[in-house]
Amino acid sequence: MTSATILNITPARIGAGGTKFFFDAEFPNGLKIYRMRLAETRNGLRVFGPKDNFGYSVTLPISLADELVVLAKQEAVARYGRS
Repeated sequence: MTSATILNITPARIGAGGTKFFFDAEFPNGLKIYRMRLAETRNGLRVFGPKDNFGYSVTLPISLADELVVLAKQEAVARYGRS
């Protein structure tokens, strides 16, 4: 595990498709990624990196994305009582 830290998490607006929350994460090496999405897909909750006009600006290894799902879900429940 990388022991990433969720810096901020906010609920997505109604009508944002499967997106449940947006969040920012910081990793032990100091890397920070802003506006990641926690989304409900047909395969369960998934994390997606931020997008710009050209598509995704960050891609994540599956193991890291899975870890971030757990961390973001825990933070969403702690702050908002739901995931």
